[in-house]
Amino acid sequence: MRPYADERDVQRALAVLGGAGLVRRDDAGLSADLEPIRSAAAAAVAATPVGRVAAEFPRLDGCLKNGRIATIPADDALKAELGRLVMAALPRRDAYTERELTAALGELGDEPVALRRLLVDLRLFGRDRDGSRYWLA
Repeated sequence: MRPYADERDVQRALAVLGGAGLVRRDDAGLSADLEPIRSAAAAAVAATPVGRVAAEFPRLDGCLKNGRIATIPADDALKAELGRLVMAALPRRDAYTERELTAALGELGDEPVALRRLLVDLRLFGRDRDGSRYWLA
């Protein structure tokens, strides 16, 4: 492998980046346009289950990262709002096994067990005594 790129390689790479709209060349030289990357990232976040409903819950912006639930707030009112967000983002089913619910919540956030507990504590979900089955309350 060569330790450096020759001029032809650089020109080829700049042509590809320019064609993708990421680099512009003008009288001042080269400049990067990060807007296409920002737009692609925003579209990717909006396509997630949490991202699809996040706009309805603006007070939870600090709890979300990259279209996922990153933290559970300490404030009870925000916890209740987070519970509503989870219910809006969760696939609709009448009942889940513990494993199914944990897997579904894992698609929404970094702490699926804590989210499961939150849903039970908020009485949005009921569960068997042994915790093996969960259902919409």
